Amino acid sequence: GSSSKVWVWDQNTAGHLGCGPTGTIGTDWYSAKPNDKASMNMYDNSLTFTTGGNYTFDPGAGGTVLVNVGCSIFKSYNTTGSDFLVPVSAQTTTYQITMDNGNTYIVFPAKTLLGYVPNDDIYNAPKFRIVNITSSLLELVADNGSIAWHYRFIPKATE
Repeated sequence: GSSSKVWVWDQNTAGHLGCGPTGTIGTDWYSAKPNDKASMNMYDNSLTFTTGGNYTFDPGAGGTVLVNVGCSIFKSYNTTGSDFLVPVSAQTTTYQITMDNGNTYIVFPAKTLLGYVPNDDIYNAPKFRIVNITSSLLELVADNGSIAWHYRFIPKATE
């Protein structure tokens, strides 16, 4: 409906972040409860997509991105032994929509942030299967062949 749209985590919905077995929608092993990550600044993040193929990640007031404890990237910030925050700046890059084996994907350049860094593979080669996309919902799954991570976003206007 417009040339760009700003998306935010659907923080009030269970499963807005999750993980599960590869090949699934990624909510079987972990499904975040509403506002589960409020103390981690994750809900400050916003994602802006333009119809021209540009993408901006804005870490918001917190100025951070949440990283999974199992990542080896940003390891100097991993001082708690659990998921950890990394200070980041806003990031503008591009995205592409691709098809593969009947699935639609959104693909970003290496090291593109999308609000949560689940593992090294997804940070280094960010490719997300589009599970659901409407004017009011964007659901993505990042699957590296070992684990599937689920992301659920809504337009900022409906936050």
